[in-house]
Amino acid sequence: AQARMVTEWFEGRELALAIGMNLSIARVGTIVNNNISPRVAARWGVPAALWLGLATCILSLLSTLLTVLIDKAVPSHTYQPPGLRKRTASQATLPGPATNTANRRRNSGIHPAFWLLVAACFLFWGCMVPYNNVASDYLQARYYGDDAYTANLAMSIPDGLAMLLIPFLGHWVDHTGYRLTLLVMGSSALCLGHGWLALGSWGAAIPQLFIIGFGYAALLGFWACVPIVCQPHRHALAYGLFTSVMNLAVTVIPLAIAA
Repeated sequence: AQARMVTEWFEGRELALAIGMNLSIARVGTIVNNNISPRVAARWGVPAALWLGLATCILSLLSTLLTVLIDKAVPSHTYQPPGLRKRTASQATLPGPATNTANRRRNSGIHPAFWLLVAACFLFWGCMVPYNNVASDYLQARYYGDDAYTANLAMSIPDGLAMLLIPFLGHWVDHTGYRLTLLVMGSSALCLGHGWLALGSWGAAIPQLFIIGFGYAALLGFWACVPIVCQPHRHALAYGLFTSVMNLAVTVIPLAIAA
């Protein structure tokens, strides 16, 4: 729903930057959680950390209600700064030869290339979140002994770097259109970073985590592709499918690893 709303407000210009800012703020939440929750639990107990989590959920709910009020007060279709609502030809009409099959696909509102993006998103997320679930223990066992605080600080490097890079990458994508290039670069960074992290056992894991952080930032490419391969009336469905396969990856991949 959030992605659909952002798409309505920023369609045609600065869309990748707007989505990137949302993703960047999400990374801030992960960084804060990794560093604050262990300290709160150590000082005041685990229940205190849970109450802190409830407080953040309440703030999120209040922010959502405020966003709904703003969106109703100023509907996106009435808010049109110069050039904001311009749509490129590739967004207005899906590419493809003028055949019956292509026409059916075009009329469905979803280009076949979208399903390749869904598969890539599943694999991308399957590398990212299951690793984060065990990263603290792994970094302690392989690099930092039993120093949980140092390991948690190291865990924050990928998300911290992604938080800084995502807005700039979003601005770059908006002005160059190199969405797929960003995805290829991000996938390559994840392969290199995780491979190096698994094989290396000397010193700190700082370089590997910086490389992985760039890969996290490249997740922006998936969301930025939606307006190109899907018609506007299919954007909400597309974002929903992305979210579903992300959750599917988080469910299936850890089970496969455990087996």
